[in-house]
Amino acid sequence: MVNIHFRNSTFGFVIYTSVIVIVVLATVFIFWYMLRGYKTGLYDEDTMLGNVYLGGISEDEVIPKMVDRTNEWIGDETIDFSINYQGYEYVIDREIFAFDFDTSLFYLEEGQENPLIVNFQGNSRTELLDELKSAPFLEDIQGYVDFDLLLGHILQDVAAMKTFSQKNIEDYLAEDYEEVVGSYSIELPATIDAGSIVERLTEINESPKMVIEEKMLLSLLEDYQEVFDDRELGFMGKAMLGATHESNLIVNQVYYNPIIDSDLYLYVSYPYYGINVNIDRFTNRDFQIFNPNETTYSYVFSVDEGNELIVEIVGLPFVNEIDTEIVITEIPFPTITVNDINLIRNGVNGRYVEVVRTLTDVYGEVISETVLFYEFYPPIEEQIIAQQ
Repeated sequence: MVNIHFRNSTFGFVIYTSVIVIVVLATVFIFWYMLRGYKTGLYDEDTMLGNVYLGGISEDEVIPKMVDRTNEWIGDETIDFSINYQGYEYVIDREIFAFDFDTSLFYLEEGQENPLIVNFQGNSRTELLDELKSAPFLEDIQGYVDFDLLLGHILQDVAAMKTFSQKNIEDYLAEDYEEVVGSYSIELPATIDAGSIVERLTEINESPKMVIEEKMLLSLLEDYQEVFDDRELGFMGKAMLGATHESNLIVNQVYYNPIIDSDLYLYVSYPYYGINVNIDRFTNRDFQIFNPNETTYSYVFSVDEGNELIVEIVGLPFVNEIDTEIVITEIPFPTITVNDINLIRNGVNGRYVEVVRTLTDVYGEVISETVLFYEFYPPIEEQIIAQQ
């Protein structure tokens, strides 16, 4: 039993209080260690290096874990790392990259995502550039490509160990790089003024052109019926369709007039085979072009001498060789007999018209031959007097 006089003395009070404090601190330490103390020397929660989670492991465990994860990433055949241009693909060998774990750990901040520092091994950067610049599908444009920016973005994706990375060369080209990739001129009838068409188009679009953004659809009827009448749109569409033959743009919708006005044209010399665009807002006959590319193209309108309307497609040149042929097959006219001499007439062969586009790749192989659309002009039957 503690002596009462000792406990009540000043010295005794100090000793007694100290014991209590020590017991409390020991208890607090035990609870702290149970909750947090065992984690001392381990990385905080939410600590990431690249896409690898480091929370709860020690520094000595980091590099072995990173080596295992990066080796798995390099060897994973399901991962897609590639450079693409107009349907062509260059697959990147991920073994050319070197991971700098020591420097990455030196700059690591706990509790957050941290970049994994990556570079090219040895001369692999130069070798990759040489291969890209000599690739047949990049040969004509390599001087316009920002390869430094491209390779920088690839390194960023490697540092994040992404499972999918496709870089489109179109995103790394000089903005002003474009050419005329298709053109067509058409003589307009006297009732349609080519100059007026160009003036009105310039007024509404601030330039005499129609722009089709990548993966977008251009509709003459929907976009321009308030500005031009159906006949004007029809002739504009004819010129646009003629220019489209030389491109890879897709004819999404086109209507034609199967009846040839014999007072104006002969079947054998009809000038609109393969470009016979007919617009009619009352029956919703439209002309639509779809741009399947990763870049923008424009139909640019101008006027030549007289009343000739010129349409040029301006944009990135096409890698594949594009050949479009208008194939015309004659359909023999039938003969019937009549009893009235006034009904006698000569027959006219009909026409079946196919617009066929052939694409040849950079290696000289035909990769597709497609009928873009067809037109059918029925024959006119011959009428003769029945034998008496």
